[in-house]
Amino acid sequence: MNILKKALNFYRNSGYLAKFRYTAYYDRLEVSDDIIYVESMHGDGITGSPFYLLREIINDPRFDRYKIYVSASQKYYNQVCGTLEACGMNRAKVIVKNSKEYCRVIATAKYLLIDVTMPTYFIKKEGQIYLNTWHGTPLKALGRSVKDDPIGMGNVQRNFLMTDYLLCPNQYTFEKLRDDYMIAPYYCGKYVFSGYPRNAVLFDSGKAAEVRERLNLTDKKIAVYMPTWRDNGNSGADNDILKALDEGVDSDTVIIAKLHHLAAGKIDFSRFSKIISFPREYETYEVLAAADCLITDYSSVMFDFAVTGRKIILHAYDCEEYQNTRSMYMDIEQLPFVITRDNTSLVHEVNFPEKYKPYDNEMSSFTEFDSSDASKELIEYVFFGNQSKNMKVIDGSEFHNGKKNVLMYAGSLAQNGLTTAFMGLVNHVDPEQYNYLITFYYKITKPNQMQVHRFDKRFNYMAMHSGKNLTYWEAVCQYLYFNLNINVGFTRRAVEKTAAREVKRCFWGINFDKVIHYTGYEKFICHLMAEMDAEKIIYTHSNLMEEKKMSRGVHYNSLVKAYDSFDKIAIIRDTMRNEIAENVPSVDRNKFHLARNFNNIEYIRNNSQKPVEFDEETWCSVSLERLNEILNDNNAAKYVNIARFSVEKSQDRLINAFNLFNQEHSDAYLIIVGGGGNKFESIKELAEETNPERVILVNSMSNPYPILNKCDVFVLSSHHEGLPMTIMEALILEKPVVCTDITGPREFLQSNECGFIVENSVEGVADGFRAYIDGRLSSLKKFDAEGFNRTALDEFYELLK
Repeated sequence: MNILKKALNFYRNSGYLAKFRYTAYYDRLEVSDDIIYVESMHGDGITGSPFYLLREIINDPRFDRYKIYVSASQKYYNQVCGTLEACGMNRAKVIVKNSKEYCRVIATAKYLLIDVTMPTYFIKKEGQIYLNTWHGTPLKALGRSVKDDPIGMGNVQRNFLMTDYLLCPNQYTFEKLRDDYMIAPYYCGKYVFSGYPRNAVLFDSGKAAEVRERLNLTDKKIAVYMPTWRDNGNSGADNDILKALDEGVDSDTVIIAKLHHLAAGKIDFSRFSKIISFPREYETYEVLAAADCLITDYSSVMFDFAVTGRKIILHAYDCEEYQNTRSMYMDIEQLPFVITRDNTSLVHEVNFPEKYKPYDNEMSSFTEFDSSDASKELIEYVFFGNQSKNMKVIDGSEFHNGKKNVLMYAGSLAQNGLTTAFMGLVNHVDPEQYNYLITFYYKITKPNQMQVHRFDKRFNYMAMHSGKNLTYWEAVCQYLYFNLNINVGFTRRAVEKTAAREVKRCFWGINFDKVIHYTGYEKFICHLMAEMDAEKIIYTHSNLMEEKKMSRGVHYNSLVKAYDSFDKIAIIRDTMRNEIAENVPSVDRNKFHLARNFNNIEYIRNNSQKPVEFDEETWCSVSLERLNEILNDNNAAKYVNIARFSVEKSQDRLINAFNLFNQEHSDAYLIIVGGGGNKFESIKELAEETNPERVILVNSMSNPYPILNKCDVFVLSSHHEGLPMTIMEALILEKPVVCTDITGPREFLQSNECGFIVENSVEGVADGFRAYIDGRLSSLKKFDAEGFNRTALDEFYELLK
């Protein structure tokens, strides 16, 4: 079914097919010195700075020998062709995004002029020159400052890293792009401080007069209405606002409305007498040049229009609601523009475009590089190396700090022991010693992306967009190698070639000194890191060969590849040396380094004091009210298990053992808190059939620590483990631990004299329940969590030496 699904994707999805086309061209074709490629807003038009750069190039005879291409999405192909025709720029050929010709052009173009990002499959080749103009001074937060989507910027980050020139219209935008996209330690291109090419036309009084005349508005006051697109569509609010303007503005005033295409399609402009839709024959900023005032809300266009010194009205009718859904860098109240919150006030302000407080001084830091020659000067610099006196250029290397770069693969950041251990690590190591870059796959991490807010701000991170660049042959070899385990010369070579290319695609231009595969089992990461010119470290958190027997996604050949080719193997307990060596006889035992997992002690203790709360997706076999009654019942013994619902955790055996014990002690409770795994339904069925009143199940809970803190004993019933973090979390909260006699936990608990070991059987676990009642757990020692962390920190630093 997986093959069929991919085959259907291949034929239905132009982007999916384009990856194969592009990869073939990327591998086979050379860069052509006479090709210029221009793209605006992902091909959804030809506008903004790319439009003005394109016009400058077409009007400059020095570019007559160049072939010029402009991309357009299929939906906007005719519109882009029409715009170029109307503006006399049809020498540029329009190509459909993701088409065969598109893939060939972006693989061979010498110059690439972009205002957002190239697709996720694009990799800048040696000899290509990439200018990214970006598309506005940000009021809305970018990158890691976007609270509700903090990892969605991976493609922006890698695009910025590929650029030779990153345009920054002011110091403020420069700092936001550099810091919130976390590129400072790695960027090797040039930050170019210069005016936006699109803003140059705002200085052109001749163009403004031409637009007024062509639109027959020479004797009118013109206000341009350009609101921000909202996820709810906004068409209802736009209708009300436009209706109020149409009815209330003076007869000598015309409103030109520039709406998002999805909102504009719901507006009937024929109903209005003083409002017209945006004229398609003009680029947006040409019309803005003719405006007496601008009406917007939270759009970056306000910063651009400020170069005119004319009136700017921020119609913030939904400011509180909008700020609740979007992260903002500044409060609009801090801006020196007119702010309205109702339609009556808006109409009044539009009727008096000359009445407002001048803002030139307050906005000078945002507009200092803007000029009428911005397009010419940028073309002159990028193509011919001639820097204008109005321009400032800073080499990216000036912000490199001289520290070594360390890449850490963190997995999906799901609510599990691996993530708990990783969070403990990143919250204890000193981020000032190295430039740490944390990476993960975007698609599988997105459901858990809020975890990144727990990272120390001095840790950088970048999501990899899954979907490797492959040739057809490599796709076949990937299937043979990963799915059918055909580990022969040609499959290995194909996987290695893919991995080497993926290093460039995902981490273009970054030189890593050390790379760490922290989860230790994700198969392609083993190959990706193997192709990096860095010291390679792989962690092992559990007996992966046992995991493989249970079909837990462990790929033996990839593990062997990593154990053989990586420089160090970090084990979280000593007995793993023998476990790995038994299963991988070729492994060099000198590679083993003990590096125990950290405990996030303060986080655990603080969260344990919070009230018990269910998340939106939490399922529980009893109500929250009933659960709290049980937890607060001081007369009942309460046992807790926290683990994913999977076969090795043996929660079925745990329930059966508790039922035996519960026959003797009927007032006790067993609470199982889990998430993930494929055994939940069967565990739920067993609990409901055998003891629904006393076995309480909780599925998917982001903060289980209050439950753990209110229980009496933690019970681990697993068949096998590495060293589960939940054991140490229980000990940190001073809960006695009962554990089956298995390698890993036994070693840890016995060496610290802080756990009660029972036979690895139903009767053994039942005896563990009895041990608490009988007082046999009272002699267990207190776990020195702080001392354990100090040792773990020393081991991690030793690992990086």
